[in-house]
Amino acid sequence: MGLPAYQYLEGLGIEHQRLSFPPDTEKGAAGVARALGYEPGQMVKTLIFETGAAERILVMVGGDKNGISGHLKRAIASRNIKLASPETVKEVTGYMIGSIPP
Repeated sequence: MGLPAYQYLEGLGIEHQRLSFPPDTEKGAAGVARALGYEPGQMVKTLIFETGAAERILVMVGGDKNGISGHLKRAIASRNIKLASPETVKEVTGYMIGSIPP
């Protein structure tokens, strides 16, 4: 049994390649991109945010982009937004920060 993303791709017969990197790889999309031989913009970051209304929002952005922007604040109609804590991310997704699959 693999990650849900792999199961999804395999279930639809979509060709894909599983990649991994050493555990001591520098954290963040840029470090992972370097370890895999890609540019940060070729990576995807999966980020969890919290709003002032206690909502949690999953956002996927390019590895070279910042998740918090005026566009995001307008899209969710909230000016009060922050990255979720490591504990909240684990509770909501089942994964630790830095390992949330798409």
